[in-house]
Amino acid sequence: MGRLVELRAEQQEVLRRQSDFGPLLWAEWSFAAVLTLVLLALLAEAHAFSGTRFRHRWNPPLALAVLLLAGGAVALAVFTVLTRAALAYARDQLTPALKGDAIPKAGAAVAARLAGTGFRAAAADWIWAGGLLLAALVLLGLQPRISEYRVSRVRAAATRRSRLPRPRALAAVAGCLVLLAGAGTYAVQATGWHGSVTLLANWTGSEQEEFQRQVIDTFERKYHIHVVYQGSSAESQVLTADVQSGTPPDVAVLPGPGELAGYAGKGLLAPLDDVVRPAGFAPTWVPKVTGPDGVAHTYWVPIKTDLKSTVWYPPARVTAAGVPKAARTPASWCLGMASDATSGWPGSDWIEDILLQQSGPAVYREWVNGTRKWTDRAVRRAWTTWGQMVGAGQAPYARTALTSSYDDAAKRATTPGSGCELEHQASFARGTRDFVHSADVIPGADTSAAPRWEVSGDLAAVLHDTPQSHRLIAFLASEQAQRAWAGTQAGFSVQHTVLAGYPGGDSTAGRIAGTLRDPGVVRCYDASDAMPSAVRDAFALAVLRYLAEPSALDDELRALDDASVRAHAETTGLTSVCSGPGT
Repeated sequence: MGRLVELRAEQQEVLRRQSDFGPLLWAEWSFAAVLTLVLLALLAEAHAFSGTRFRHRWNPPLALAVLLLAGGAVALAVFTVLTRAALAYARDQLTPALKGDAIPKAGAAVAARLAGTGFRAAAADWIWAGGLLLAALVLLGLQPRISEYRVSRVRAAATRRSRLPRPRALAAVAGCLVLLAGAGTYAVQATGWHGSVTLLANWTGSEQEEFQRQVIDTFERKYHIHVVYQGSSAESQVLTADVQSGTPPDVAVLPGPGELAGYAGKGLLAPLDDVVRPAGFAPTWVPKVTGPDGVAHTYWVPIKTDLKSTVWYPPARVTAAGVPKAARTPASWCLGMASDATSGWPGSDWIEDILLQQSGPAVYREWVNGTRKWTDRAVRRAWTTWGQMVGAGQAPYARTALTSSYDDAAKRATTPGSGCELEHQASFARGTRDFVHSADVIPGADTSAAPRWEVSGDLAAVLHDTPQSHRLIAFLASEQAQRAWAGTQAGFSVQHTVLAGYPGGDSTAGRIAGTLRDPGVVRCYDASDAMPSAVRDAFALAVLRYLAEPSALDDELRALDDASVRAHAETTGLTSVCSGPGT
């Protein structure tokens, strides 16, 4: 509940920031208004002077310039007022705590009120073309009068003839206007913003800053599309609320293909068959999912991936040969289960990895797809194996694990004298440590078949299909973005061309990259991420309860069976969670 209160405060701050003009924007608009009024006054004075000095009541170009400037200024002012009012309305509607039917009603009302905001914001691009046209009209209105003034003392007849421009002069002016219009159009296309796209992801803090610098800034410079980024450690909950309110982001990045498959089955995701080519990624990361039209499509793009099934150890304190012996003692394991709204996932990662190593990919796939029960002997064995390894139910170990975050566990694993040195974690936690395959330490692991590795990834999907969101998802799938983002992270890109470029060798990164591209190993997607979101959440909670009270395991497994039956009846399952020999 505390995390939900904090999340609501974060969302309200985002709402306030996105709906508030702020003092700088008000100052800019005020300065622009003053300049517009000054220019309007000067143009009116020039028109009046022209009529008085040269005895022509109207100077058509200058009159048109006055009307253009006045009309444009009024239109922009009206658009600004309407936009400001719409943003204030959105803030007033979304700030109170909403419940039940009030959530989708408020979302629909806000969406309807903001429907024209994009068009009004794009009107700012007209300033470029309008400014060029204004300059051309002023030049056309003043230049003949200046020439007329210069020669009036010499030749009155020539002065009178100059009032009617010659055909060649008219052609020259027309040509200049065409060039100016073309230059203005090009300037607008080259320098103006071509709309915006909203993006929800789980990167915050330094990761968000790096993603902004490496990926978003590059995209904005290249395509002139503004990316409105929202980072949240509880992105699944945020996305669920946004979908229920009818205001989902254009693009979302999630770790769970099971959750995305559920959205795809309901018709909430846009197919990406034209973006994700079959030859670009292995089917583990881009499986086909049947949509509401009854046709299988690709619905997401993997941005980066992590290798799991890894047990990390500090070489200065433990040797690779000594890891299996140390793993038999619960005190050797650095385990932290707390992770805000997703607490429990370090334990669920352990259990699904143990099942994969003990029982193989076929049993693993059946369990993920809901065709093998949680009370099945193989699944129950994975739970009890983990409990024995980490000391489930034993107060010193269980208490420390339940009250520590996974970040705390990683710090203890690298701190001499902390009392533990081994950690089961994905490749993003490697640091200066080395790793062994988890099958080397799991009791009863089947090492006779091809090596089995669990993997995970960050997957981008489109919930609101627009030209801007399509452009962004295509960029995220490109080699440029994949190489830029994965190159700054502990994770790896699994796009074939990028993955092939990672160095090999015996280094930690080389061994991980070699495993990801080795055709002789089995790679299975993180089971809880591939399950429906309701099952994933129930799994994480059951892990916490089992760690505290292992005697209640059978009750927990029966409850998970019930949750699995309900969830799989409502969502489209993944048919491909493993790839490699024998799958």
